[in-house]
Amino acid sequence: MNETIARRDEQLSQLVALRNRYREICELQAGRLEAISIGDVPDDIAVGVERVVMVEETSVIDEFARLAGEFPGYAGEGVRTVSVTPQKQSWFPLRRQADVLVEEEDPSAAEARLQDSRLVHLVLSFTEDLNERRASLQHASYTIKRVVVGLNQSAAYSISEDGARKIERERHRLETLVSLVERTTSEIVVASRRVGALAPAAETDGEGPEQLKLAG
Repeated sequence: MNETIARRDEQLSQLVALRNRYREICELQAGRLEAISIGDVPDDIAVGVERVVMVEETSVIDEFARLAGEFPGYAGEGVRTVSVTPQKQSWFPLRRQADVLVEEEDPSAAEARLQDSRLVHLVLSFTEDLNERRASLQHASYTIKRVVVGLNQSAAYSISEDGARKIERERHRLETLVSLVERTTSEIVVASRRVGALAPAAETDGEGPEQLKLAG
């Protein structure tokens, strides 16, 4: 049974690492997206980087959902029977005292309950991160679209063909980025439901979260 506890601990550590990596991805990209303006439009390389980041984001979400859904169950007993030698002195010290069988809580069961609580906390925390990410991406999409409108106005007043072509290329890159952001936002909405569905199952299952499984 200690092997099960150790395996669960390892899986919890992996979930923590994935949650931390996800937060790092979101914070760094949010800063870059918020910095976009008419005077600071990302080039093709930068847009490609954001595409790669969003692919990694999807991978982290999928791996978190998989590990949480496949969290090993604990099938041990809540109590165990142990042999205890009474401490009370006998009137006949030469006579060997008989051991008494008593029940005590299995330490592994207590640790398993703690692990179950940690799993629920991680799932709820990750779901909150997903919801915050969705809101952040929606704001970024709105902001970038406003920059596109500004570029369109600049193109309308441009008297230089080279300047107009430059603005057109910038507008195209931003529209590509908006498409990436909105697609990722839609994926986040679905992912939030998938991951969030795990927490209620963990909280209501009387035997712990071993029955957690992802649908689909």
